Amino acid sequence: MYTSGKGTLVPKCGAEGTELVQEVTAQLVSAFILSRLDYCNSVLAGLPRCTTEPLQRVLNAAARLVLNLRLHDHVTPALQQLNWLPIEYRITYKLCLTMHLVHTNRAPQYLSDCVQTISRCNGRPGLRSSDSRVNIWKITPQPPKNATKGFSTDSGRF
Repeated sequence: MYTSGKGTLVPKCGAEGTELVQEVTAQLVSAFILSRLDYCNSVLAGLPRCTTEPLQRVLNAAARLVLNLRLHDHVTPALQQLNWLPIEYRITYKLCLTMHLVHTNRAPQYLSDCVQTISRCNGRPGLRSSDSRVNIWKITPQPPKNATKGFSTDSGRF
């Protein structure tokens, strides 16, 4: 795939070289851009679209860069081709994955301490759902010691 010349690697020309450059670009974008978009994005759950729209524009620009699309080309097929979820679904996926890890006891202890099933909550005896295998989770956030206000949670929707 590469031809070397005096210690440097240069991609071959042609279709193979173009695919290789696209693959390397996708890996670099994934490492440097997508990792930043996914970092702590679950905090944005339930916020208005105007809050997540700038992140979606960054994701769209990254898809255009990887696939070498023009500014006015449609991005949805590009995201599908790259198997990238839109920002809204990335947030939902991350929340669902976190709750799955808590449910299967593979989450860190500090997360497991914040989550309990509704059937175990005080003041809620006799729920029909407590007899079934379906678990409904309640998150009790642990605010920082300096914090004066709590925050709302959004995992109950999923």
